[in-house]
Amino acid sequence: MPEQEDPVERQIDEARKLLLQGHHVQSLALLSKLAFTNADDFRVFVAKAECYLTIGDLNSATSSLHHAQSLAGSPDLSLSLSQAYDGKALQAMEDSQFEDALWLLSQAIEHCPSNYIVFAHRAAVFVSMDRLSKARDDLEHYTTVVPGDCEGMMMLAYVYKDLGEPTAATACVQKVLNWRPENKEARQLYQILRGRAGELYNHGNTLLLEEKVDEAIDVLTKAIEMDPTDFRFRSRRAIAYRMVGRHDLSVSDLTHVIEVTDRQDKTALRQLVITYNELGVELLESGSFAKALVFFGLAIQEDPSVAALYVNRGDVHRELKDLPSALADYTKAHELQPNDSQTRMRLGMLHDARGLTYFDDGLFAEASESFSCAVKFMSNVPQYWCHLGMARMNNKEEAKALENFEKALELDPGNDLALSRLSMLGRRKPKQQTQAIQTSSLKNTTRSSSIAANRTSHFKTQAAISRSGKAISSPVKQPASQQKASDLTTMRRSIHNDFNSLRKSKMDWSSATRVLKHDIGKDGGWAASK
Repeated sequence: MPEQEDPVERQIDEARKLLLQGHHVQSLALLSKLAFTNADDFRVFVAKAECYLTIGDLNSATSSLHHAQSLAGSPDLSLSLSQAYDGKALQAMEDSQFEDALWLLSQAIEHCPSNYIVFAHRAAVFVSMDRLSKARDDLEHYTTVVPGDCEGMMMLAYVYKDLGEPTAATACVQKVLNWRPENKEARQLYQILRGRAGELYNHGNTLLLEEKVDEAIDVLTKAIEMDPTDFRFRSRRAIAYRMVGRHDLSVSDLTHVIEVTDRQDKTALRQLVITYNELGVELLESGSFAKALVFFGLAIQEDPSVAALYVNRGDVHRELKDLPSALADYTKAHELQPNDSQTRMRLGMLHDARGLTYFDDGLFAEASESFSCAVKFMSNVPQYWCHLGMARMNNKEEAKALENFEKALELDPGNDLALSRLSMLGRRKPKQQTQAIQTSSLKNTTRSSSIAANRTSHFKTQAAISRSGKAISSPVKQPASQQKASDLTTMRRSIHNDFNSLRKSKMDWSSATRVLKHDIGKDGGWAASK
């Protein structure tokens, strides 16, 4: 048996046909009559609301839909009303009636907040009205509840870009490219953002040259946010961080670049070495020797070819009284850079100190070997020659000892230790000693410049006797044990003076501590001076 036709549904379809044909009045008249005779059928009022929306009577449309919803209790009617408002809003947008469109879309959202597309449409109206913050809010909500919508995400990217939030804009574009790598619009916007990031990078370089480091950090951070794939930005920001003492952040940036590039970025590797070294120097100067060792070790691990790093670590070992380790580091630095005067000076000092220890223990052959190393590295220090002569005297090598004392007098004609030992060996008599001292005193003013040229400023000997020209009495014969003690006292005093001279000298342990400083080249690149 054929299904019986529903007369109400048939008349509603007839009214909709009239509406589509543009016969609005006839359609509304038919639906009004139908509503009078079927006042409890919600379908009639839904169709009547559609007719009102078509002719632009939004109030009547809203009233009809609310009545239909009260009859049916169906949430679908709210969605229908929301869609109806949305449709009218789109027409208003086409006519550039943005205020009307905004009201319609707000009504659509109020009637059905789950009609998410309306948020995107309202955001477009906000953009047209230049209310970008409101547009951002709507689009953030829309892209959250409707993930994967490329158009909504691109729209949000443009809004972020116009609001001056390049980081967020870049993030949106990258999401679109992850979803659809072939999206041309996303690629074009990404190139624009990258170009802007490059401009910021250049501006950051300029700020660094002008020593406006904090501003440079802010600018470079924006460049990184816009294009996190360009590792130059992080390398340059790492330099800026180091300039303001933020070594932790500098190391973080550089290690990120090194890891991502699989250690192929040589600039980042070099800057990491410089950063570790500078941090080590700061810790050394503040007395944090254990921590300083760690960072100098890291720097050497990254680049074992830099002599200055071994010198710096050797200085830490020396402060910790670990002289063998200090000597090993200084020796390695000398192998890498044989002509460096600061390294040779340190080696000379430590070999001399080790020789004194051997001498104190009666190991004169070993002492001679250490003192020989000291004069090899610092041949212009008269006290080292005296120490070598003393060791050889006690080792029964008088001929060589005489040569050593003569060399000391050649460098310092008034050296009291050399004069006294030469007198003991019978090479010089007391009268000759006096004459030598007087001659040295008379010639002091004329030869001061040549002596200074041949003598290291760090090792000025604070002589135990006066150089006033007075005669030196002949040494009193002492027992062997007392003579050795006297020798050690004199030698200890001289080396003590040498150490004090080093500590007081501004050119050695403080300023001369090797720091790999940053330097800006003409091309804007950064180089390390070793």
